[in-house]
Amino acid sequence: MKAHIVTLPGDYIGPEIVAQAVKVLNAVAKKYGHTFCFDERRLGGASIDTFGVPLTDETLMDILNGKGYRIARRTVAKYREMLGIPVARLRKQI
Repeated sequence: MKAHIVTLPGDYIGPEIVAQAVKVLNAVAKKYGHTFCFDERRLGGASIDTFGVPLTDETLMDILNGKGYRIARRTVAKYREMLGIPVARLRKQI
């Protein structure tokens, strides 16, 4: 099995839990011949500190791509607009 996994450690205890989960998945991959590719993205307070928003369009795109949905960042922005979710610049002000 081959899988692309986006990890979202978040805040508080999240980073420690995600780090241990990655170790477990790597052990499973080694034992059973799987291949896992991990991409860590920021979420929540860590994302706010870095990007000014709790969840970026890029992170959402990576999550969807990791689940097998081939989607471009512009598509995420399009549907965000259709749902009435403001752009990152305006979300900072909320």
